[in-house]
Amino acid sequence: MARLTKIQHQNIVNRYQAGELCSDLSREFGVDRSSVYELLKRKGVQMQDKSYVFRKASGHCLDETVFESTTDDSAYWIGFLLADGAIVDTTVALCLQDQDSFHLEKFRQFFVGTQSLVKVESTKSWRYAFQSQKIVNDLGVWGVTPRKSATATVHPDLVMNRHFWRGVVDGDGMLGVYKNHAKTTARLDLCGSQNVISSFCSFAVQCFGITLKPGTHRNIHRVQVGGHPAAKIVNALYESAATALDRKALSAYEVWQWSWK
Repeated sequence: MARLTKIQHQNIVNRYQAGELCSDLSREFGVDRSSVYELLKRKGVQMQDKSYVFRKASGHCLDETVFESTTDDSAYWIGFLLADGAIVDTTVALCLQDQDSFHLEKFRQFFVGTQSLVKVESTKSWRYAFQSQKIVNDLGVWGVTPRKSATATVHPDLVMNRHFWRGVVDGDGMLGVYKNHAKTTARLDLCGSQNVISSFCSFAVQCFGITLKPGTHRNIHRVQVGGHPAAKIVNALYESAATALDRKALSAYEVWQWSWK
């Protein structure tokens, strides 16, 4: 690096901090990549994580800021990932059955991601995955962590958020109008960790004055509600929803129709 000027040194630092890779900078300035790395280290520059380098080198884009705060959409996808997503190391993945592939496309668009959806022929499903240490870290703050099926925890700021709960119900819930003996009735079921179910019960009682009784079945925590209390919750979750799983939004509409009969 001795043959480069101080201005060139600073230029390398500035461009690296703006997102360029060591490999690209080393080629442009005609020096070894290790020399660029040593310069950055000497200047105290925080190094890019491997997930960013991998994605950048492959030419893919991703908005890594989406979970820095809660919007209606980010709260929804936090809920959906809490229910149905997977995190392994720096990888975030979501796999949905064939009939829900359009919802996976919504997920990709939320991140402004350029990686393609992948068809999994063996399970007749679709998968979207990407690497991002930052997004994994941000999701961890909101309670979405690896191996979360039994330990998932709802962040206090999301307990009263209907968009978050719509995401959870879309991922791990069941709703609709069902026959009960000679009549039809609305129904809402939700499975999850003990904390998720108890938090949903808090949401129901504080927002709607509806007291739910959680239970367990084969070590699976769940809560069930029927009739007009179920319709009241479902209508609140899905009313004017910008983002929802299409087939469950249709079931929610059937619940709304039933509630007005």
